[in-house]
Amino acid sequence: MIGPHLIQSSRFLLGLLAMSTAAVRSGCLLGTFIGLLFTSSIAIAGPGNYRVIQDEAGKFWFADAQGQRFLSLGVNHIAGHVGAIEGTPFYDGLKHQFAGDTEAWTASVKQILQRGGFNTIGAWSDPTLNGCGAYETVILYAAGWGQDRILDSLRPGFEQRVNKRVSEELSRWPDRSKVLGYFIDNEAAWFGRLPWVYEPTYTLLESALSRPTEDTARHAAIDFLKERYDDDVTSFSHAWQLDPITSWDQITDAMLESVNTETATKDREAFIRHTAELYFQTTTTVIHELAPDSLILGVRFANDAPDAVIEVCGKYCDVMSVNHYPHRPEVDKSKLARFWLLGGKPIMRTEFSWRGAENNSGNPNTRGAGAVVPTQQDRANNYQRYVEALLAEPIIIGAHWFEFADEPPQGRFDGEDSNYGIVDIQHKPYDVLLDAMAKTNKQADAIHANSSTAIPTDLPTSAPVTLFTGQYPDRPPRIGILAETPTAEPAVFNDTDASVTLTRRGKALHITYDSGAGWGGGCAIFGPKRMAIEGGTPQSTDLAGYSKVTLVATMPKDFRFNLIVDEAAVASPADDYTHINTSDDGEAYHSVPLRGTGIKHRYTIDLTQLLPRGSWGNQQGNYRIDMQSLHALGLTWDGNQGAGVLTIHALILER
Repeated sequence: MIGPHLIQSSRFLLGLLAMSTAAVRSGCLLGTFIGLLFTSSIAIAGPGNYRVIQDEAGKFWFADAQGQRFLSLGVNHIAGHVGAIEGTPFYDGLKHQFAGDTEAWTASVKQILQRGGFNTIGAWSDPTLNGCGAYETVILYAAGWGQDRILDSLRPGFEQRVNKRVSEELSRWPDRSKVLGYFIDNEAAWFGRLPWVYEPTYTLLESALSRPTEDTARHAAIDFLKERYDDDVTSFSHAWQLDPITSWDQITDAMLESVNTETATKDREAFIRHTAELYFQTTTTVIHELAPDSLILGVRFANDAPDAVIEVCGKYCDVMSVNHYPHRPEVDKSKLARFWLLGGKPIMRTEFSWRGAENNSGNPNTRGAGAVVPTQQDRANNYQRYVEALLAEPIIIGAHWFEFADEPPQGRFDGEDSNYGIVDIQHKPYDVLLDAMAKTNKQADAIHANSSTAIPTDLPTSAPVTLFTGQYPDRPPRIGILAETPTAEPAVFNDTDASVTLTRRGKALHITYDSGAGWGGGCAIFGPKRMAIEGGTPQSTDLAGYSKVTLVATMPKDFRFNLIVDEAAVASPADDYTHINTSDDGEAYHSVPLRGTGIKHRYTIDLTQLLPRGSWGNQQGNYRIDMQSLHALGLTWDGNQGAGVLTIHALILER
């Protein structure tokens, strides 16, 4: 084939003779001809065309009905129209470049994919591409689109709702002879609150308990705890080290998320596994009933998921699908090893990309996942280096680029405005990028087959968080941070739909906030100027010798916030930390969630109990809180908490 496989002339001629009647009926003769360039085997009508195999050398592949093996190299979201803010420019290739001629647009898309050496139509693609030759992957959203859709598996009628949803999606793809497999979902909130941020004390259990009283998902969570504790709520509250409660109905997510004990962790993990079992068993059963013998390609995890979820996904699915946007074109081998050793199934990288500051569409790249690189040549170089490294892994079975066309420069439905496309908003290909893709993709099989990389055998383990305090007997037992002259005035930060303003009144900080509907906001409070590190990164201070923080604050009642501790050189998780030394490695930590009382209150946080921040800082550090090289202390708070005012009266470091 053109792309990762070379055409064999005899197989090619047989393919011409075997053009599917479905393609002829749909008027996609040209598309079918181009589609034959995507595969070295004849299309066989009907389901069950594809399977996963492992060769003699231990490498995983997809294989067709004739046993021809291949890797899935795809592009996501191939659509003739990409919605945008009304009155702003956006990609509408079907209308603007092809005057609504679906066949002509389809033929052009196929030519572009052929040129780049791609053989698969990725998720969210237009069903008009159905039956025109390339392998197809269909995303089902089997549990719908709700933010808490994983919890829907706990509610009565889940199987019926899945059946209806899957049937509707399958009806959009009448010719399923080239459907490689089905994605059940994409980036669901397996961590409880969000799809991509691990919070040890806020999981699917806390999420279920946050539902309204009448929600059966909440009832299911309480019933789960009742069973584990023999319906003895006193025993439960004692085991979780909670203040005594007299009724199961008193339990809330706010109550549980402040607990970080071994018992609580075990209960959470058991509930996560229970919920995942219900979800995967039901969805895969329905899919197999409606599309017999089809491959199920996982749920497109947002980079990570709880261990139990990965294990259960591997039990029910044929492939593990994981989205990940690396900053550098390097493979996270430890993450791949974790998915392989927990899930036991080969892995597809189902989203990755780089955005170019230099682009034809005018994309500012202010919103979106992944790194922004200077030029299209940089995008090309990163694709080549990353895919070569990725396909060298024996457990990798496919790679899908995000996405076909650039996003609207003024933003799509969620504000993303990035240069992800292999074509711009005028349907013009990025030639440098496509040429690099073609060069890499044509070598894909050889890279995979000839690699000497071994299958992972050791499960990575997370290092425990430790605290470096040091011995500083000459330092006072307490330091009042707000009473000192700081290295810089406090800084505020917030999501695009939120706001934070800060004023100092004497030694106190008064903060007016609107938390917005996104991730919220926060403030950073810098250390004493007299303890600044000479020659260090900006605002870095040496605060070694202290192991507790006392926060005196007036917070709105039930306002949810965390104390944060950021090391020197802290920055976005996507940034490159390879230049940072081990005592100044830019890690970020936070406390378990704290709650406002509505009155002035004293909170004491033991620094040895801090947790890594999954949304900020170096994610590959040494898990040691380096008090001798700190950037800032501060607070963060979630969105969806309205607007208000809070006051920080004192922030004290203590031995």
